[in-house]
Parts: sequence; C-alpha cells; structure tokens
Amino acid sequence: MKPEYTPLDKLSPITKAYKVRVTVKEKSPIRSPPNKKIFQKLVFEDDEGKNMKATLFGDECDHFKRVFEHKKKYEIANAPVRVVNPKFSSFPGECELTFGGMTKIQPVDRTEGLVLPEYIPIADVPNTSDQDDRFDLLGVVVHMEDVRQVTYKSGRVADVRDISIVDESTGTRPMIISAWGQLATSDCELLKDWSSSPLVVSLTFLKPATHRGFSLQSSMSTEINPTPVGEKVEALRAWAHAHLDVITDYMARQLEFMTVGVEPVPTTLDQIIKKNVDNTVQEEVYTITVTIPDAQLSNVIAYIGCDGCGKRCGVAANPTTTLNFKTLTPGHCRVNFTFDAADNTGTFRLTAFGPDDWSDFDHLAVALKNTPMHIIIHPAQSLNRAGVLRWVVQSVSRE
Repeated sequence: MKPEYTPLDKLSPITKAYKVRVTVKEKSPIRSPPNKKIFQKLVFEDDEGKNMKATLFGDECDHFKRVFEHKKKYEIANAPVRVVNPKFSSFPGECELTFGGMTKIQPVDRTEGLVLPEYIPIADVPNTSDQDDRFDLLGVVVHMEDVRQVTYKSGRVADVRDISIVDESTGTRPMIISAWGQLATSDCELLKDWSSSPLVVSLTFLKPATHRGFSLQSSMSTEINPTPVGEKVEALRAWAHAHLDVITDYMARQLEFMTVGVEPVPTTLDQIIKKNVDNTVQEEVYTITVTIPDAQLSNVIAYIGCDGCGKRCGVAANPTTTLNFKTLTPGHCRVNFTFDAADNTGTFRLTAFGPDDWSDFDHLAVALKNTPMHIIIHPAQSLNRAGVLRWVVQSVSRE
C-alpha cells in the first residue's frame, strides 16, 4: 500500500505522527560566524512544490553532514515543527523542521551516488531564466571587485562582491557573478591571487540575477572552489595558459568597464520592439526618450514587499486611499507603475518601481504626458507571462 505523505504546507507545531517525502532543494555550506554557533541552512521541497526550511546548529551540522545530501530525495517522519523566529522569517507564522530523537529519516533511493556539478559553458547560460533555475560553471577569474555593502529597508546590511569569469565560450563580455554574504568575504579571500596567474574556479548552484540582465548570483547552496579537479578543469587551465593574451585582454577591458562604465545606447521604441521579436538582445543598456500620454492612477499598485528579497507578501492596497504601510511587518510598502511609453516610432509597455507617495498624481500625469523623459532600460533575465522578454527601468530623467 502506497504511504500517505503530508504536504509541507499542512505541517504546524501541533502536527503529530506524519511522514513527508521531500527533496533537498538547497543546502548551504556550514557557516562559522564570529563569536556565534556554527550553522547550516536547508530547504526541503515536496512533490507539490511546497517548501520548508530547517537550520542545523553546532554538532548537528556534523551529525547530519552525510544524512542530507544536496538534490537527493528523502522520507522524513515525525520531525518536530516549530515557528521561525520572526527576526529571520520570510512571512508571519513561517514554520521550519527540526530533528529530534523520534525523527526517522530514510533516503528514497539508497543506490544513488554523490551528486556532482553539471558544468556548462558560459555561453550556454540562457539569456532568460527562471528563478528556480540553477547553473554550475567553471571559469577563469578576470576581475574581482572589493566588497561593498547593501542596506535593506529593515536596516539589515549584506556584503556583496562581483566576480567576473570567462571560459573558451565567452563572447565580448565576461559573466558577472554576484557573491553574497560570507561568500563575498571569507570565501572570496581564497581567490586573492586571481590576477597573478590564470585561476580556474568552480562556482556551483548559481541562480539568475534579478537586478540586471545576463549575470548570475549566489544562492543559498552556492560554493566557490578555487582548487577544482577533473578533466574539464584541466582542459580550461590548459586553454587559459595557452591564451594568456586573451585572458590579459579580458582583464584590461573588464577593469576599464568597471572603472569608466558603459554609456547607455540611444535607441527608439521600434528597435526595442524588434529585439523582442527576433531575440537579438545583447548585454547593453539603452536610453529611450519618450512621453507617457495616458498615465492612469489605476495602474499604480501598492503592496507589501519583503525587506530581504523584495517579493510580494500577499498584501495589496488601493493607492487612492493610502500607501503608507511602513508600520506593518514584514517589509515595507512598495509601488509599481505600469505605463505605455511612446515616441514617434511606436509604443511599449514598461513597469517602474518608485516611492510610496503618489498623492499628487494628477499633476504628475500632466507632466508625464507633456514632458519627454530619458529612460534607461536593460533586458531582464526572465520572460513575462506572455512569454516576452521583460525590460527593467534603471533610471528616469527629464529633458
């Protein structure tokens, strides 16, 4: 008789005598913060696509090191469920699994071997990717920025560092990897000699970046290995040493790009529309000069967004009444404005994100209709619901 599994979203602290069938969707490296317990984070996903987290502390990290392997499937029975500390939760009432003495954990397939990285050429990373997609890359480091800090609205500060890598397949520009948290600090210190000789690194389980097109960023499970092994590694090292002039040229051009930046390419809406149709989008950013002839207040949407990831928390509001949600938790009020931009070559629908004060919208609508705006846009790394490439508004200025 086929066992009955409980969906993860049906578990609560009062759930008893249950069994779940899950896959280890995310497994972070073991982290050792200064003056704090070591910890490791896990994310489980069931067959219905529902997720639940777990955090291991201290000796649990070693005890479960070989129990839970990344991307493998398990049956878990009677694991205590507790409510996540609101300070670390993604939404109110979020629960997580813990592992007590009565918990039973059994792999679904005992014959499965170790899950190895599935390296792909940089050129094979698709221009448009879903946030659930993950990529394993080998690359030669050609630039590494200093650590910078990003402050969320909640006041939480995160470290981030950009690493640029190339391989034999790379086109005109390297792939930029944004490493977050401890990856940006102590893990990247292992790459400090990247500029002295070609350094091949392994970056596993990367996800699409949302803040700009055609780049990747670290996920919870990302690991940076400066000493990978294997045939593909040796082949890339041999290519790099045989093409030192190419690597040096990448380093020089990337340093110039990081220092000077790239001017947005002036273009018209018909050219942007054509890029959507024939899939000729490159890695540039573009400037369009447009008006917004029919700005509607009904197209202004207010919602509560998570301070950490910016995603909706399921709360919306009518912008004609109030947009001040800053007293609510988690997150802050966020506003997006969808509009049809127009120039003398056509119209194109865009969405911009802005502050939460749209009380004088009538005067703003008149200004948008009569004053040409310079809008800098770049292609996102995802498609909209209609299967068309999304474009991200980077900045807006008036003529």
